[in-house]
Amino acid sequence: MTYRVEIIRAFKNPRFKISMTIALTFIAYHILFWNLPRSMALEIPENPTICPPSLYNCWLGLDFAFPYTQIYYWVLPILATFPFAGSFFTDRKKGYIKNILMRENRSAYLKGKCLAVVLSSSCIVGVPLLIDLFVSAMLLPAIVPQVTTYMFPISIVGMWCDFYYSWPLLYIFAFILIDMLFISCFVLTSLIVSRFCKYEVEALLFPSLINLIIYFICSWWGETQYSSAYFLIPYQPSLNTSIYIVLFEFVVLSLINYFLFYHWGKKHDISL
Repeated sequence: MTYRVEIIRAFKNPRFKISMTIALTFIAYHILFWNLPRSMALEIPENPTICPPSLYNCWLGLDFAFPYTQIYYWVLPILATFPFAGSFFTDRKKGYIKNILMRENRSAYLKGKCLAVVLSSSCIVGVPLLIDLFVSAMLLPAIVPQVTTYMFPISIVGMWCDFYYSWPLLYIFAFILIDMLFISCFVLTSLIVSRFCKYEVEALLFPSLINLIIYFICSWWGETQYSSAYFLIPYQPSLNTSIYIVLFEFVVLSLINYFLFYHWGKKHDISL
């Protein structure tokens, strides 16, 4: 019962609609003002030696020519956090938890909360990227990436480069899945800090603030492959991106969320 209630609260929340609208507006801008003109230019024969625009270098995540791709991925954690990550703070502040715990145990409530946050944030991350992919596929040819053209973003030393140049569509789906899982796991940290925050906005901004701090530290250090601000972007602006780094940070985040939110919450009074 708790799972269903929390999921309904997450998806019927006006904040979910606001975040999705903002993300889809960005996608619409990319399609209308970038990919649509590219598709119209396909009818104009120019230099036959130049590779025409392809779905696999014009989809938002792989569009390294689009100046706002990196900005979109930086804003994405904020959009994913906004719908429901602050609900644990408001539940405690308004006494909603006390009413729930009269009918359900703490474990069920905590699991339901985590599930609802993960599902809502995953939708904010994945749905706009999939829409951009499907609409772009209707406008642009799916030309298989070729290393020799120098028109495709993944270098020969990039993560999954063989995967990209052999099965580019599967590469895109795999990266969307990584983005959904990692950003959702990052968003869950808002639930942890909600116990110590005075205002909800502090909990909502915490994941993005940590992400920004890690980004600046890694940029200053010269090891950008450790920053999720880099390795979550499918066109891989950091040449040293590794799946092992992504998996390691994901596991660490998952353990932090488990022990500091769920495990702690089962043994303490979460209504205070």
